[in-house]
Amino acid sequence: MRFIVTIYILFLSAFSVAQVDEFAVMGGGAYYLGDLNPYKHFNNYRYSFGGLYRYSFKNKQVVLRANLMYGKVEASGSGNAISNLSFRSTILEIGPILEINYMPYEIGSKKTKGTPYLFFGITYFKMNPQSKRNGDWVSLQTLGTEGQGSSQNPNKNYKSAQISLPVGLGVKVNLNKRFALNLEYGIRKTFTDYLDDVSGTYVDLNQLEIENGKLAAELSGGNDIVGLQRGNSKFKDWYSFYGLILSFRILPESECRTNFGRR
Repeated sequence: MRFIVTIYILFLSAFSVAQVDEFAVMGGGAYYLGDLNPYKHFNNYRYSFGGLYRYSFKNKQVVLRANLMYGKVEASGSGNAISNLSFRSTILEIGPILEINYMPYEIGSKKTKGTPYLFFGITYFKMNPQSKRNGDWVSLQTLGTEGQGSSQNPNKNYKSAQISLPVGLGVKVNLNKRFALNLEYGIRKTFTDYLDDVSGTYVDLNQLEIENGKLAAELSGGNDIVGLQRGNSKFKDWYSFYGLILSFRILPESECRTNFGRR
C-alpha cells in the first residue's frame, strides 16, 4: 500500500508542474473471474464509472494517466461444492497508468484523428465482498468464513485493500477540437484469491460457529463436507473495467489566446 501511494503522490506531483492535457469521464461495465466464475468473460457484469487525467509527452505516443474507478462485480457458484455460494463486491480503484498510442495523437489534431492504444499500470483497490442473508447483504471480510483466526485455520483475515496490475487496449477518436471518444477494455490481475471470499477448504460448522460466530457458519456454505475444497488458492482473482471514455482537452494558454484572442 505504501508503495502505490508513493507512486501516486509522485505522479500527481508531476502534474502540478506540467500542463494537464486531458480530463475524462468513463462509464461502462465490470465483471470478475475467480472461483465462482472461472472462465466466462462478461458474465454477470455490473456497472462501472470513473474519472481520469491524462498528460501526453512531446512525442504524443506516451501518455501518463491518473485513474480513479468505481464498480461492482458479482457471481454465483456452479460446481457441486460451491453451487450454494454467491457474492457481490464493490471495487474502488486508484493509481497511475501508462498508455502507449500506436500513432502520435492528440485531441484536435487534423493529421491523426484517432489511434489504437495499449495500457498497463499498478493500482491500489479496495473491495468489500458480501453475501445475502435474510434479504440483507452482509460483509464477509471480518467473519472468517473459512475459519481464519480460529483453531481450524491459523491464517489471518485477508485484507480488503489490495494491489492490482491493469492491462488493456482501446481506440481513441477525435470528435472535434476539444473532445474525443475512447472505447476501452481493461482487465486487472490481483494478488488475492478473496475478492469473492472463496479460496480454501470447508471447515467444521459447529466449531466455526463457536469460534467465529453464527454468521460466519451460516455464510460459509458448508454442511457435512469438512475438508472439501471450497476454492482454488493457486489461481488468484481478476476483475475487469470496460466502457466508453469522453475526453476533454485542456488547451494551453498560448492556444487559448490564438483561438479566443485577448480582451
